[in-house]
Amino acid sequence: MTNPTDILELERFLQENADFERLEGIASRFNPFEAMDWTRQELRHSAFIRWIFDPSESHGLGAYPLRTFLKYVVSRGITGPEAPTVFDVDSWDLTRTTAATEWERIDFFLLNDAERFLVLVENKVDTGEHSNQLARYADRVIKQFPAYKKCLVYLTPEGDQPSDERYIAASHRAIVDLLDLICERRGNQTSEDVVEFIRGYSEMVRRHIVKDSEIEELCQRIYANHRQALDLIFEHRPDRQQYLSNAVEETVSELGGTLDQCSKAYVRWITPNIGRVPALGEGWTRTGRMVLFEVESYAGRIILKLILGPGPEDFRNRVYEAVQGQSIFNKRSSKFYPKWWTFHGHTLFTKKQSESMELEEAESYVRKRLAKFFADEVPAIEKALLSVIGELEAEAETPSS
Repeated sequence: MTNPTDILELERFLQENADFERLEGIASRFNPFEAMDWTRQELRHSAFIRWIFDPSESHGLGAYPLRTFLKYVVSRGITGPEAPTVFDVDSWDLTRTTAATEWERIDFFLLNDAERFLVLVENKVDTGEHSNQLARYADRVIKQFPAYKKCLVYLTPEGDQPSDERYIAASHRAIVDLLDLICERRGNQTSEDVVEFIRGYSEMVRRHIVKDSEIEELCQRIYANHRQALDLIFEHRPDRQQYLSNAVEETVSELGGTLDQCSKAYVRWITPNIGRVPALGEGWTRTGRMVLFEVESYAGRIILKLILGPGPEDFRNRVYEAVQGQSIFNKRSSKFYPKWWTFHGHTLFTKKQSESMELEEAESYVRKRLAKFFADEVPAIEKALLSVIGELEAEAETPSS
């Protein structure tokens, strides 16, 4: 039964609302970076950072952005014999600095052989650290450039603390504050197009990556004044991720899979033969299963994986060895991690594909891809693992002496 009070609250919300109109104006303002779908893509953020801090680039600001950035980083408290000082930064000839992205898999890397210094930036937008990467990258540059001054930076939206104490924590908010400062102080030394380009990037980051004070204040005020109406809207809003997750669960069950632990972000399951792997796992799923199929929904992408989870080392090694000789597993050559190892998988669709589809179309597409996977690949996967599964079963049933 319809609640008259709810109707009145929705009507009040839809009437003239200055704060809401202001928020809509900010959200609807054209931004080229949003139009190009840059908002959550780490590689593109790193590419922009490389562009602005490369003295030889087309922005026409020379070394000023880089010097401003280095002074900020050094002021964060870098210590040790290899740490540069503000005096170093002020005296260095930065025009001979080279910049690169994805050098040795490092997100952003600056090198100046003349002044013998380097900057390493590990840039995170949606993800966190993994595979001990900060330590590995630090060890790599220390080994290759032993006598160089070094700035190692861990860049995240809110300046999260890095796991490796050799890094300095920096935030995307600080980066866009520096960009605003650069435009304010040196904007008259370059073209209006460059200034607008930099400001567009800064605005995009404030909208989507860090908390913008004006947007945050408007949202809080609107919610305080229209809490009941907004709660109703949120309660009944379509949840695309949950909808597709439910579709995956239904399809897997219809195709003969047995569901394991599931959430809105992932659906895990086994097939009858894969389910014969002894449930000796730990710290991953409540069932203790070690080998599971998983459909992960993350940042608009949907990825299908076959994962070996944590458990007894000897069992994990047996599965790893069995997989190496089987061409069906397209990720068998990937690094064998001690907890989770994805040894087969596909991207069902990318974020761009997902956003271009209506919800019903996306659901139909996911169901078809899963059906094809069950028909074309699951039998071969089970056959490839069958011998090791039998051995694992026998070992698990043999009482210890």
